[in-house]
Formats: sequence, C-alpha cells, structure tokens
Amino acid sequence: MRHAATIAERPAEGMAAAIEPATTTDHFSALVQRRLAAKTRVVGFAAMSPEQRKELASRGGKRRSELGVGHQFTSQEAAAAQLASGAARVENGFQELGVNLSDFDSLEQMQDAVEKYRSHRSGAARRGIGFEFTFSQWWSVWKESGRWDQRGCSAADSYVMARPRDTGPYSVGNVYITTLSQNFVESWETSPNRMAHRRKATAPVVPSNT
Repeated sequence: MRHAATIAERPAEGMAAAIEPATTTDHFSALVQRRLAAKTRVVGFAAMSPEQRKELASRGGKRRSELGVGHQFTSQEAAAAQLASGAARVENGFQELGVNLSDFDSLEQMQDAVEKYRSHRSGAARRGIGFEFTFSQWWSVWKESGRWDQRGCSAADSYVMARPRDTGPYSVGNVYITTLSQNFVESWETSPNRMAHRRKATAPVVPSNT
C-alpha cells in the first residue's frame, strides 16, 4: 500500500515542480490583460474618426437618394432646416455668453450683436480700458437706447458707446450712447493734449532779455 501511495504522489510532485509561482503569475496577468483589452476595445462605428463617420453617412444618404427612398426636401423645407441648424449652432456657440435668441429680432441681429460685443471687449483690452459688461448688460444698454441700427464708426451721425469724460471702465452706470461726432468733441475737451494747449495759450508771456 505504501508503495502504491508513493507512486500516486509522484505525478502530483512533478506537476507542482513544473508550475513555478512566477510562471503562474505571469500567465494570470497576461490573461487578465487580454480580457480587459477585449472589453475596452472600440470597434465598428465608434472606432471611426469624425471624418469617416461623415463620409459613411454621406454615402448612405446618396444611396438612398439613388434608390428613390430618401426624403426629397422642398426648397421651403431646406431653408427652414438650414435656419434651425444655424440657430442651434449659434445658440450652442454663444452659450457661455448667456445669449438668448428670443431677445433679438432675428438670428442675423444676434450674430451681429455678439460679434460687435467681442470686438468692443477686445478693443478695450488693447487700449488698456476696463470692460466689465456681460453680454446681456451690454446688449441692454444698446437695446434701451433704440440706436442699435445706427451704431457704427463710419459717419459723424452714427452712434457709439462712450464713457463720461473718457474715464473708468466700460460698465453698468458708466456709459451712455452718443453720436460719434459728439464723442470726439467730448474726448478732445478732456484729453491731456487739449489741456496742454490751453495752458500754453493762457500762459503769461515772459519778455526776452535780448
């Protein structure tokens, strides 16, 4: 019996010796990595780049049109879809400014207002002037003035946003809407150059010794 038990134990001892701890750990680690890779691997439509997805969708749409099963848009439907798409893009793009399309007469007016707001803000930064307006505050000043359609810097009678005596930041309570020509006059009256000319003109004449 003892001899039989010894023979039976030998295969187990040989097997245990053949499976080293390091080999077992490496094998298990590799197996886990393969399974994780299989789970996280992206395939199909999700693996495509935006350009590839766009191309595939375009080919599908063309094929449907060739077969006569695609929807045929009328000119009115196409115009409405384009307007809706444009409005969605604009609203998403201007979301950080708090822009609301319902505050404007048209999509074009909203786009123009946002463009002018950003231009005004960047222009003030270049001139070293504070600009504390949010878009909504800035637009409210223009909307309440009733002069938005006459805004501009190309004619003397066009309207601009000005600051009293050209001091302080562009902010709520420190701006008003006036004509471009009037703004030039007020800026000149308070400019350092104007004051220097005044002092020079009123300075007493010192007689020459020669």
